[in-house]
Amino acid sequence: MAQRGSNIFSLYAYRQRDYSLVGTAVYVTAMQQDVDPAVAKLVESFKANNTTLNTGNSRLCIKTKNGFHLHLLYSEYQAVGVPLGIILIAAVRDTHRATLVNSFLNDVSRELGSNPQALRAADSSTDRDAISRPLMTASMTAYKRYDTATGDALGQIHSDMGEIRDAAAHNVDKLRINHDRLDNIAQNADELAAAAVTFKSEARGVEKAAKCRKIKMYAIIAAVILVILLIIIVPIVIKYT
Repeated sequence: MAQRGSNIFSLYAYRQRDYSLVGTAVYVTAMQQDVDPAVAKLVESFKANNTTLNTGNSRLCIKTKNGFHLHLLYSEYQAVGVPLGIILIAAVRDTHRATLVNSFLNDVSRELGSNPQALRAADSSTDRDAISRPLMTASMTAYKRYDTATGDALGQIHSDMGEIRDAAAHNVDKLRINHDRLDNIAQNADELAAAAVTFKSEARGVEKAAKCRKIKMYAIIAAVILVILLIIIVPIVIKYT
């Protein structure tokens, strides 16, 4: 149990698909009477608004009037062959550095991801404490590391390393997306080139067909004129001969 003066009060794990609470880790019991209702209200607002969190929009910090903030992190795990979305919510003293809290949540998420049994329980159980014990176990090392005061050098180093790691992962994802886009552009360019060749060939065929129709039309007109002239001239010639 955390001592007096702790900065991280508690941690909650919610299953996103139905916003069910599947685990809690409490470090400061004295704060629970304020933290529990605030977390429940936040999750209910997500549920009412049909809010869908993902790895790109879950870095949220919700400020409260009771001297603490709620920091969120959404993570996806391959627990049973399909993605399992877990929302981690940490209740933290409002003066604690956000970078330390983010690193705390990142470490807990990784530790939780290495426990398949806990993930299966989180995926299928209806128990509000389905993964409370694994969550506490997974969070204790990170808690001891990042609950320290903001001036703690080791905690700051770990926090900075976590931010660098997250930034690197984000950049790798962006490079992969850009590479896929370049491949799509190259493929589209090849398809356009092939379509241009086909269009040019078809245009030539249409042009030839148009010329043939034009020649036929002129021939028909000439034949009609010739027939008319013959109809007019032949009787005259016969008459005077």
